[in-house]
Amino acid sequence: MNLSRERQFAEAVERYLFDAGGDARMRQIIRNLPHYIELTPAERRRSKTRPREEMWEQIVRNIVSHRYLADNAINRGKLHYRRNHLSLANSPQLTLF
Repeated sequence: MNLSRERQFAEAVERYLFDAGGDARMRQIIRNLPHYIELTPAERRRSKTRPREEMWEQIVRNIVSHRYLADNAINRGKLHYRRNHLSLANSPQLTLF
């Protein structure tokens, strides 16, 4: 898996979360993320390890799975994770209310 591509997906998640008010369920992120990043044909293929998902969906879920790696957006403090949710670490929307 290309970790720089995972970083690009994390940046797309950040853009989506900003537009979505700073917090979203993983299901919402996956439903909307194709509007925030151009998917390659290889990323549109079915995952061999997660047959119900396309490869790009696996990459998005890997943001959570790889959260302990140094270059991960969660580990770097850009995103927060809680069960089935991601949120922006410094979301102006979340601090308004």
